Amino acid sequence: MLEGSTDQKKQWNTCKKRGCLFFYVEILHIQVIQNFGYVIMKFRLLCTVLIIVLFQISVMGQSVQGLLNQAEVIKDKDYQQGLELYQKVLIQEPDNFEAVWNAAFLYTRIGAASTNADIKKDYLMHGMELAEKAYDLRPDNVNANYIMAAAIGRLVDTMSAKERVKSASDIREYALSALEIDSTHAPTWHVMGRLDYRLSNLNVAERAAAAILFGGLPKNVSMGNAIDYYQKAVDNRPDYILYQLDLAKALIQDKQRDRAKKVLQDLIRVEPYTEDDPEYLEDARQLLERL
Repeated sequence: MLEGSTDQKKQWNTCKKRGCLFFYVEILHIQVIQNFGYVIMKFRLLCTVLIIVLFQISVMGQSVQGLLNQAEVIKDKDYQQGLELYQKVLIQEPDNFEAVWNAAFLYTRIGAASTNADIKKDYLMHGMELAEKAYDLRPDNVNANYIMAAAIGRLVDTMSAKERVKSASDIREYALSALEIDSTHAPTWHVMGRLDYRLSNLNVAERAAAAILFGGLPKNVSMGNAIDYYQKAVDNRPDYILYQLDLAKALIQDKQRDRAKKVLQDLIRVEPYTEDDPEYLEDARQLLERL
């Protein structure tokens, strides 16, 4: 207890009362600040969430186009990486036509080149499923019809003799539909060339199946037609090495060695573009050496 006069005690009591009041006011002040801070914090949090949501919506739209752009650049140079990019697009947009038909193309291309029977079959079948989906999405699109023809064509090696012969009419039907839409579509001309090349080289069992089941091979099938179709593919896309290589092989088969030699000489000067091109160029050099 503070010792002193009565006036001093009164002053002390007054100070204590004022101190309590000041303390109480300070508590209220702190609570107001805390509550205001909490409101500000919640507001900032809501704003952040809103910004993130809007950003994600924006990015999703941009990312699909971004992935498609990346795939367009890489798909010919690295088939597997291109396929993975299209798969990412299909996760976001399962019905994206560009991703569907390009993924179908890459599945069948990778599958056709695989030496593993299980992988080959799995990739080819998955590619066929996507090709059918592309056709369902846009039946009047040139690439939808082309990929149907190409996918069936790549499945030929897994088919029986009967199925191979039957598939020829399906391949031709889709290919002709594609060419009706775009007569300059080089990949479809290549499919047509391969079809006539294969039919012209059917083995005895396949020819017998064609005769028994379908009354023979389709009309106008010949190595000469295969050469014409391959030439149209080359004319419409002269930088594509596979088209020139297949043209040269057909010319050699047709005993047009001088023309084949000229094609191969031009071919080996073309710069590689696709993942397979180094191998194709080596094949071309070896063919040229044997002529």
